[in-house]
Amino acid sequence: AITHEKHADLIKELINCSWNGIEIVDMPTLYEQLTGKIPFKHINDMWMLHVVISKPKLYGKLVKPVIEIVFALILFVLLIPAMVVIALLIKTNSHGRIFYTQERTGKDGKEFTIIKFRTMVENAELTTGAVYTSDNDPRITKVGKFLRKWRLDEIPQLLNVIRGEMSLMGPRPERYVFIKEFEEKIPFYAQ
Repeated sequence: AITHEKHADLIKELINCSWNGIEIVDMPTLYEQLTGKIPFKHINDMWMLHVVISKPKLYGKLVKPVIEIVFALILFVLLIPAMVVIALLIKTNSHGRIFYTQERTGKDGKEFTIIKFRTMVENAELTTGAVYTSDNDPRITKVGKFLRKWRLDEIPQLLNVIRGEMSLMGPRPERYVFIKEFEEKIPFYAQ
């Protein structure tokens, strides 16, 4: 549970424990496992180094992307009938395009265009600029509320996964304007 600098003797003992098969879990990691959140105030450069070192390299760079692309392709084909119905609902419920595209920043700062079903009125950010949506946001259409509730608006993102631009599981690709804000507030956000 020690979140500040650890004494060298403690580090040696923890290493000995680890070599003897005892699993060592620090407080930020345990907190993340229990809550699904990272305690930003308690992470430091050593925590980040541990995360990077412990990640399986081959799996993350080769196996996971291939599995995700194949899985996304299968899902996309199976969901074509549902996508046709959703597209018709969007078109009959509001004026504008069926799909919504937006520039996002993915892994290693690569820009790409994310595609989703449109859930808001056309040009929803024309007057407000880049803002997060809130509960009962008046810009969200009736069909959009349903799509967002069941995450159906995100089905077209399977194309982004198939193109290798994003992952089925992993950090959410965000807009550049928000990334700059997060990098100032969240330690190691870019990593």
